[in-house]
Amino acid sequence: MALSVTEWQKNLAKQWGWIAFRGVLAIIFAIIAIASPIATAWALALVWGVFAFLEGLAALISGWRLHKQGATWWPYLLFGIIGILAGLLAMAWPGLTMIVLVYLIGIWAIFGGISEIFMGASLRKTVDRWWIMLLAGIISVLFGMLVIYSPFEGMLMMIWCLAGFMLVIGIIGLIFAFRLKKGKVDFSSFENTDTQI
Repeated sequence: MALSVTEWQKNLAKQWGWIAFRGVLAIIFAIIAIASPIATAWALALVWGVFAFLEGLAALISGWRLHKQGATWWPYLLFGIIGILAGLLAMAWPGLTMIVLVYLIGIWAIFGGISEIFMGASLRKTVDRWWIMLLAGIISVLFGMLVIYSPFEGMLMMIWCLAGFMLVIGIIGLIFAFRLKKGKVDFSSFENTDTQI
């Protein structure tokens, strides 16, 4: 059912409590991540393990259904087995999962950085400020090298970046929620209040 902008505004304003709740949850997550980065990384590894396991099960079910229909099914079977095994390993050894994940991120950052360096260098004659891409590539390579050379510090840095992001998102959510509650959000950019959403 389509809503007019005015009805949508009223419905959104009524949800300010849930928006504030999400903001509080994000801030709590950020505080826990800053205070206990190792426990946060451990929990994230476990959550990823559960996700990989369930995704693997879903892939096996899809593969079985495709097999019954006579369609190509083996990629789903392979993906499902890998997902289930990866999920079980992550849940059994979350510490190992954290280390492997940190190394993968480090390798990804190095190769991504190298491609950005080549891209920036190849654009130097055709694009203004080509050096920004080059600089981003150098920073990526240095970050990747730091993560691989010192995975523990690299993991802490990533957890702290995630915590900072969640803190900012939580504060913005709270500000928006209380502005909604007080009716201080300006919807005047919608000139036609009959617009359907």
